[in-house]
Amino acid sequence: MKTKRKINVKDKVRNIAGALNDLSFKELELLISDLFTPNEIDSISDRWDVAKLLNEGLSYREINKLTGVSITTIGRVSRYLINGNGGYEKVLIRKKNGK
Repeated sequence: MKTKRKINVKDKVRNIAGALNDLSFKELELLISDLFTPNEIDSISDRWDVAKLLNEGLSYREINKLTGVSITTIGRVSRYLINGNGGYEKVLIRKKNGK
């Protein structure tokens, strides 16, 4: 039986970030299309949209009506905004500041 390696998140993120460095938009588009299924791309995009709307102060119901994303997914994104590692927050602040 194959044993699973312990996941070292920092190493995995470093590996992915290295692949993304200096890619053009077209190259990034092609890579994302190869890495993820269309459903996974939709899911990632939906979660980012939800994070932005939650950050703007919209309610779960308003976000659900605007995006069609389930209340459960909106709740998950909200939990990570509040209790996550700060990734959403850092990127939202950076985008707000125009960087």
